Amino acid sequence: AALPMGWDSFAGPQPLEAVTSKAILDRLGLGSRPYILFVGTIEPRKNLSALLDAMRSLRTRLGGGVPLLVVAGGYGWRAAATRRRLEQEVRAGH
Repeated sequence: AALPMGWDSFAGPQPLEAVTSKAILDRLGLGSRPYILFVGTIEPRKNLSALLDAMRSLRTRLGGGVPLLVVAGGYGWRAAATRRRLEQEVRAGH
C-alpha cells in the first residue's frame, strides 16, 4: 500500500482510517510494534550501513526494547553489499 507524502497532514486525499492503517501494519508484520522507517534508494551514499550498525549496537545494549527498522526503497547503484546485509538482518529476525 502506498501512502502519499504527508498523507496525514496535507490537504488532498483523506487520511487512512485507523482500521485500514492497522490492517496494513498487521499485514506487514508490524502490528502495534514500534518501528523506525528509512525511506530512500538503497545505495552507499545513503549510508544505510551506518544505520544498520547503530541498530545492531542498540540491540546489543538494549535487547528487545529496540524498535524494528523498516527499510523501504529500491536498490540503486553499488547496492550489492548492502542488499546482502539487509538479507542477513531479515534472516536474523531483524
